[in-house]
Amino acid sequence: MDSILKRISVLNDTFTKSERALADHIVRDADSVVMKTITELAGESDSFSTASITRFCKKIGLSGYSELRLELAKEMAKDNARRQIVADGEKLVPGLVSTVVEASASAINDLKYVLSDDVIKKAVHEILSASSITLAGIGASALVAQDLRQKLLRLGIRSLFDADQDVVKVTLSSGRSKDLLIAISYSGTTRETLDAVKIAKENGMRVLAMTKKGDNPISEQADVTVPVSENEALLREGATLSRLQMLVTVDMIYRALIMDGGVRYDLILDSWDAVNRRIK
Repeated sequence: MDSILKRISVLNDTFTKSERALADHIVRDADSVVMKTITELAGESDSFSTASITRFCKKIGLSGYSELRLELAKEMAKDNARRQIVADGEKLVPGLVSTVVEASASAINDLKYVLSDDVIKKAVHEILSASSITLAGIGASALVAQDLRQKLLRLGIRSLFDADQDVVKVTLSSGRSKDLLIAISYSGTTRETLDAVKIAKENGMRVLAMTKKGDNPISEQADVTVPVSENEALLREGATLSRLQMLVTVDMIYRALIMDGGVRYDLILDSWDAVNRRIK
C-alpha cells in the first residue's frame, strides 16, 4: 500500500471542510493518533465524530479506523528507518535496499492520484501544436528535461535544451505565440526557471509546466500543468523521489505521443537505425 499520509495529501482537494479538518489533524499529529481510540479522537474536536471518522477512512480506501491506525504505525516505523539511514551517514544500515525500493514504488504509485489521462492528452496537444519547443530546468530538473528532449527527438519533434540558462533566455527572447516552453521545476519556485517562464509569457508563448501539485509561481503562469505529488521536502540531501516521478511522467507523455498523438512509429525505428549505424 502507498503511504497513507501521502494519499491523504493528494486527496485533500476532494475533502469536505470537516474532512479536511480531520485530515489536517491526522497529518499534524500522526504519532498521537496511532495511540488513540476512535472515541478519543472524535472527542478532540467538534468538527468530527466517530461516524465521520469512519466515513473518512473509507473515503481514503481503508476498511475503518483500525486500519488507519495500523497504516500510520507502519508509516511511522518506515520514517524512523529512513531517518536512521541518513543519520548513519556512510554506514550501510540493514534494510536500506528494501526501504529505498518501497519508497520509490510508493512515489510512482502516488502519480495515479494527481495525474489523469486528460492531463497527459493536454500535454501531448501542446507539444504537437508547437512550432518550436524550448525546455528549461536546472539541477535534477535538467536531467528530466534532457530525457524528455531526447525522446522528442526520437519522434522527429525538434526541441532545444541547454544547461546554460543564458542560452535558454536568448532563445526565448525571440519566441512567438505558436512556440512552447516546457518548464520543469519540482518546487515551482526555481528562480532561473521562473525567469524563463516570464520571458516566454512576455513573448506570447505557451507554457507547459511540470511541477508539484498545488499552487506555485510556475504553475500559476502555465497554460497547462502536469503535476507530480508532493513527496519531498524542499530542503533535502538531493532530489530523489521527485526526479523519479518526473521521469516516469516523461515516459507517459512519450507513450501518449506514440499511441494517441499521431506520431509515426517509423520515426522511432529510423532513429534507432541511425544510432546503430553510428556505433558499428
